[in-house]
Amino acid sequence: MTECICEALPEDNCFGCMACVTACESDALECGRNADGFYRPQLHLEKCIRCGKCASACPVEHSPARHRPIKAFAAQIKNADELLLSTSGGAFSALSAEVIARGGAVCGVVWDSDMHAVHSLSTDESAIARMHGSKYVQSLVTPDVFRSIRSVLQSGKTVLFSGTPCQVAGLRSFLKVDYSHLLTVDVPCYGVPSPMFFEQHIRAYEKKYKGRIVNFSFRDKHKNGFSHTTVFTIEKDGGRIIKRTIDDYRLVPYHYAFGKCDCFDTICYRCPYAQIERVADITLGSFWRIEELNDTFSTRDGVSMILPNSPKGEKWFEYASKKMTLSEHSVDEAVARNAGLVSTKPLPSTRDDLYASLRGSGYHHAMKLFYRVPMWRKAYAYAPILHAVKKLFFD
Repeated sequence: MTECICEALPEDNCFGCMACVTACESDALECGRNADGFYRPQLHLEKCIRCGKCASACPVEHSPARHRPIKAFAAQIKNADELLLSTSGGAFSALSAEVIARGGAVCGVVWDSDMHAVHSLSTDESAIARMHGSKYVQSLVTPDVFRSIRSVLQSGKTVLFSGTPCQVAGLRSFLKVDYSHLLTVDVPCYGVPSPMFFEQHIRAYEKKYKGRIVNFSFRDKHKNGFSHTTVFTIEKDGGRIIKRTIDDYRLVPYHYAFGKCDCFDTICYRCPYAQIERVADITLGSFWRIEELNDTFSTRDGVSMILPNSPKGEKWFEYASKKMTLSEHSVDEAVARNAGLVSTKPLPSTRDDLYASLRGSGYHHAMKLFYRVPMWRKAYAYAPILHAVKKLFFD
């Protein structure tokens, strides 16, 4: 009798990609969460028919082939509006626009109406615009998403799928067919925090600002350019919209936690995909310290790192390249400026204590315990305001 993958695979070896849930045809598996609030398949044993389809779709059991990039590029999209809305240099915008122009569909992460990060497949440009920008939380890939991607591919149309390396591996393991018109894009990824943690963060801010948060940007460029400036949009009673900007991300407990890398899923600290051999056709990230190699880019606007990892990736990069300003570099130079390509973070001793505190004592207690910001840093963050007051009243 074939064993269900949820019985055979230790819970802390699961990525939560939901490929097994998608492959299950008996409704024995559904999207659930573990004790820390990370997405995990949930087994209804009484419905399991022991068909083995879940195990055959699991990327832990059947890791897809990988490709080693031979080139690296620094890139900035030429469209100024697209560049402003992008986290780095707008490479995702250029690629997605090319796919749409050629009659394809794009799948990326958006905020849903409850501020959950979810994968969405669309051909609509306004919907794809919502996929721009980093979402620093584990995203949910519902069974409908992978199945819809398969349906679009079977119709002969191109699909661009963007996600973490484990999500790309999950899609490819589920599909089993290496479609020539599937373009996969991954990111250098140290890890993802729990959706439960982010939900508690959002609810705390909604209570503080007395409204409903409808958008959250971790790397907004409008005020400080390429930085970690946090901007969130709040809908007040009556429909009035306000925005709150926080220049120093360390004053945003959740963002600070992400920066400290002590709140990730346990498997992230030993991720098998943190290596230069990539599971995706193209890897996109930030090209940190590009000015050491090429000082012609406006680093204030953000610069993307692009690694074409397969012949298919090289083809689509070539299509999109006309929309970008580029400079070519070695793979070693890229790795030296984005360590997330090849390395993980060590598992912090406080990681389990943080989630135990979130579960037991709640968000505010956990944030005071683990991410209290010194008063001098708070004062420094508001120094521009203090300088303005001094100039207005005393100079």
